[in-house]
Amino acid sequence: MKHVISLAFFCLILTAGLTAQFKVTALKGEVFIRHGAAEEWQKVAVSDVLKPDDSMKLEKHSSATIILEDGKKIVVPEQVIVDVSDLRDLTQDEFLLKLAMEQVRSIPLPEKEQKINIPQTTTVHGSSKGMSEKLLINGEVGVLQLNGTKVLFENGYDETGILKTKQVFRLYPALVKQFETRMMVAGAFENMNLKRDALSEYRSLLNEPLLPQQRTQLEQKIEQLKKQIDG
Repeated sequence: MKHVISLAFFCLILTAGLTAQFKVTALKGEVFIRHGAAEEWQKVAVSDVLKPDDSMKLEKHSSATIILEDGKKIVVPEQVIVDVSDLRDLTQDEFLLKLAMEQVRSIPLPEKEQKINIPQTTTVHGSSKGMSEKLLINGEVGVLQLNGTKVLFENGYDETGILKTKQVFRLYPALVKQFETRMMVAGAFENMNLKRDALSEYRSLLNEPLLPQQRTQLEQKIEQLKKQIDG
């Protein structure tokens, strides 16, 4: 019985951060909201309240300003999709657990299993409600989601930024060569003092086709981190 109570308490702590609501205070252009797993996008209005299972999409030449319950202001730029559930901080333990789960999902299935496997779907923010195959194969959606990760990194949400980026790369493998985003992921690991993870991210980029200046930048980063790790 004590184990059940402890587990329930732990789950309550994990979900506590998902109860926050955010208010839209300013809009420009075409801004839409989608609730949960619904595929229908609806226009957003000033003073609308966003809930954790909402996703926001902004078209070209658009922007939105939202205020968190603690007063923090976030300006969302054009051509992005942002999941409201990602606008939160995670403890390092929460992050590492979710990162391990994402890494498991990214492991390719054996060829025989792939042939008989029914593809599992997921919403853009990891819900078990599911998303349509149409979204999974729509590269434009992937680009908008990847653009949205920059919003997370720029506003200090390194943990959810990393998780979202890796999820987008898993769902849209063609986007994995994005140098700037990969560098932001590695930088976020550095910010969290997870230097070995950052080094692994930087090293993995060496296998990609890079411009000379990008390769130089990358090699310098790797040498700096190696010295910090080796002491």
